[in-house]
Order: sequence, then structure tokens, then C-alpha cells
Amino acid sequence: MARNGIMQKLENIKPEQVFEAGKATFNELGMEIYKMRPFAFLVQARITGDEGLINANIIASPFSNELNLTVKSDTASQETVDATAQKIFSSLEKHLYN
Repeated sequence: MARNGIMQKLENIKPEQVFEAGKATFNELGMEIYKMRPFAFLVQARITGDEGLINANIIASPFSNELNLTVKSDTASQETVDATAQKIFSSLEKHLYN
């Protein structure tokens, strides 16, 4: 299983903002959002590409002031998962800081 995780500390950003930015990011990238937990600031999405299904989730912790992005796939290569994670993270940052 290919997997990539990115963690970032939140400074002057609330978990609610991460939740909304996560929804906007997944929609912008054409990913299907299949689970949202507003009380946990969690958004999960998936997309099927040439190498199969890729799952991603974004969660923000109000207790540790950080966000976590996890991207994984049983069929896609590590390179594809890494590229997808970077694409998601770049879009997420755009939505958070612009």
C-alpha cells in the first residue's frame, strides 16, 4: 500500500477553516467527498485514476493546533500517491492562505 502523510502546525487558522478549505480543495480537484464530520473537522474523499482508487483525508485538531493530510492507495504507485498528496496540499494551502 502506497501512503503519504503531511502534517502542518496551524498558526492563526481555526479547525473550521481547515474543514471548509478541505471541502473546497477536494471539489476543486474533482474528488468525490464521501464522508464529512464537521464536529471532528474531517473530510474524506476519493478519486479513481489510471492506477486505481486513491483515498485522501484532511483532519484538523483543535487540541494540538495541526492539520493532517493522508493520501493512500492499494493500487497506485508511491510516486502517484506522493504527487497527489502534493497537489492536494498545494490547493489546501491556497484555500487557507489566500
